[in-house]
Amino acid sequence: MAKKDGLSTKLLVPQRIGYGGLAFLLIVMSEISALAMDMFSPSLPTMVEQFGISTGEGTTAITSFFLFYAIGMLVFGTFSDKFGRKPALIITMSGFILGSALCAVSVNFPMLIACRIVEALGGGGAAAVGMALLKDVFSDEPREKFLLFMALIQVIAPVAAPIIGGVVATFATWHAVFWILAGVGAVCLVLILFYNESLPPEERLQESAIMSYKRMGVVLRDPAFTLFLIITTIPALIFGGFLATGSFVYIDYFGTSEAAFGVWFAVTAGVSMGGPALYSLLLKKFTRKTLITIVLVAPIATAILELLFGHMNPLLFTICFVPETISMAAMRPAMSAILLQQNEKDAGSASGIIMFAGTIMGALGMVVMGFFSFDFITGLIIVTFSVTAVSVIMWIFFVRSNLKIRAFEHEKEAAAAVQAASE
Repeated sequence: MAKKDGLSTKLLVPQRIGYGGLAFLLIVMSEISALAMDMFSPSLPTMVEQFGISTGEGTTAITSFFLFYAIGMLVFGTFSDKFGRKPALIITMSGFILGSALCAVSVNFPMLIACRIVEALGGGGAAAVGMALLKDVFSDEPREKFLLFMALIQVIAPVAAPIIGGVVATFATWHAVFWILAGVGAVCLVLILFYNESLPPEERLQESAIMSYKRMGVVLRDPAFTLFLIITTIPALIFGGFLATGSFVYIDYFGTSEAAFGVWFAVTAGVSMGGPALYSLLLKKFTRKTLITIVLVAPIATAILELLFGHMNPLLFTICFVPETISMAAMRPAMSAILLQQNEKDAGSASGIIMFAGTIMGALGMVVMGFFSFDFITGLIIVTFSVTAVSVIMWIFFVRSNLKIRAFEHEKEAAAAVQAASE
């Protein structure tokens, strides 16, 4: 057992691949989307030119991935509740590998999109099952700490991926990006084959396969779960818009090279490490409800700064985006831990819904940004102002309502117990 206030290395279900192997697998699976998006992003302008398509058509290579990544989460999260985590992981990771390899040999844009869909379904499914697996092997407090730890480590993928993608775009072709992704998937598949099933048959859903998917409705019928989920995933619209248009802002608007864009994007991703670190530090002094309020309000600073300085140069554009980057990075592990604690039984369905909501919001942000092709920076400013206003208004309503979040209630009970003991 790790020291107090640190990470517990004791698993509820012992693993042949050990704590380290399981942690590596969970982190990589959770970052599949970042790898598939950020490594490919520097090559997007080149691919658009090669296939002779418009910028708007080119962004469908990203938006289609996001959409079907989200669908994969919904489908395979519940699938794993019914048939077990290991079968679901074998199927999804195999799909990711196959889709990536087929993308690498695509000869036209329609083929690339079709293969991206296969890749996305597999990657999304693996990510959702990985989150459900966390519910199996960790109890509440160690799980929240591990999620925050994951968020800190996960910065490696969005930092390294665009740099690697930029180098590949400079010295090779975009096809090589997908061979690298297939290789990453193959490493994960080997670990999955040695992973011990963490959901025994007696704990799986006993209904028919079709009835099992109705469990998602059971999860969503909890109004506190659903409204909190909506409020905390709406901000993903902002970051999704940035992901879809970042390469065009840096390369086309500011005139940087593909490799330079990779570095700028890596800097943005590196800054995101401050999100979970700051949240974890402040959690010792403030309640979760207070921290969620701060995280929801913070993006307004990005909107104001981008309005004043965002069009000047890539350095100022990147600096202005820092508040949004940090708040988004802090929100993801925080809301995931809170919502998994809210639903004790249907971990797969809940995980799929949580990740689906965030991903679909990101994809919606990409679609919305397509209407601002005349000036993507202005589009980001408008979207950031609008999204922040909506999420804050909804949060005020939630706080004033009688809806109960278990994590908040447990926190109040613990504080009351400490106060009673001190008296």
